[in-house]
Amino acid sequence: SGKIPHQYRAEPLFSYYFGRFIPIQSHRIHPPTMGIKSLSDFLLTLSTGLFTGIATHTVLIESPTRNHDLLDDRAKLQHWRSSFIRAARIQSTLAMFSACVAIPLSVYRKDVIQLASGVVMILVIPYTYIWIMPVSEKLYDAGVGSGGTAEGAAEPGTTECTELLERWSRLQAGRTVMGWCAFVLAAGQLI
Repeated sequence: SGKIPHQYRAEPLFSYYFGRFIPIQSHRIHPPTMGIKSLSDFLLTLSTGLFTGIATHTVLIESPTRNHDLLDDRAKLQHWRSSFIRAARIQSTLAMFSACVAIPLSVYRKDVIQLASGVVMILVIPYTYIWIMPVSEKLYDAGVGSGGTAEGAAEPGTTECTELLERWSRLQAGRTVMGWCAFVLAAGQLI
């Protein structure tokens, strides 16, 4: 019986380098590929992770620094404005991208966990517009221009301005919790 069993047949490339017989499971070796399922899971996890990281940084690092008592209200507002403009663009894009990746693919794949992650990310948008944006507009308009504040804006140096900054931080913490929920759901898909 001079036949070599199937699992011990050598590939020509391997037999040249390693000897005549190499135990392999199949006669062809294919590199791992990333299919649409794993690619969509990766993009969803990446976008929700970036959103959550930015939101967490804002809540844990920027807000406590900004709300420190050593800064006057004008310095707090100037710092808040500069970070708000940059973060608003990035976070809104990431929230929309996450939802646009998660919802259609989860419906197509009938994946409830990915759908839940997408729904949480899409809920971030109305949460922001309903609760955070009114506070943001008052803070952004505070002290704008040489004539003082815009109508309905907080006056720097008042307790209202300090309270609005603290309220904005609490509302941002709520959005951060939503981001963490979406991220945990999305990351669970990769495991």
